[in-house]
Amino acid sequence: AHDTAADYAFARVSRPAGDSVEAVAGSSLALGMAPGEGTDVTITGYPLGVGGAPVGCSSVTGPAADGGYPSLRCGGLVDGTSGAPWISGATVVGLVGGLDGGGCDDSVSYSPPFDEQTAALLARAEAGGPGDAPPNTFSDQC
Repeated sequence: AHDTAADYAFARVSRPAGDSVEAVAGSSLALGMAPGEGTDVTITGYPLGVGGAPVGCSSVTGPAADGGYPSLRCGGLVDGTSGAPWISGATVVGLVGGLDGGGCDDSVSYSPPFDEQTAALLARAEAGGPGDAPPNTFSDQC
């Protein structure tokens, strides 16, 4: 079954030879915990389809939904923007996903509540640990 509180993944990238990915592409953002209400967040994502310009917004987080899912009022995050990171400063504090696949209303998005389990999964990926099997269902209530 799909655990909407764990609706995220980390991909481990390696190079067979040469510089590290960071040396070529630059350093990455840090992983943070779920934002509290009133946190400044910027989101940029790509709508469903081939090509096209990115969409996004800057806003402040709202109250968490039942289950601790942070919310963000941000119009225009349509189908395809799922997985877009919620960035606060130089920290990723969430992503479009989780509750109802990120929300049933294009003007309000949700994030899985990043927590200690999120940090542990990232640490396991960075250490070269084993991956998890993906869920076999992605249904939501929308």
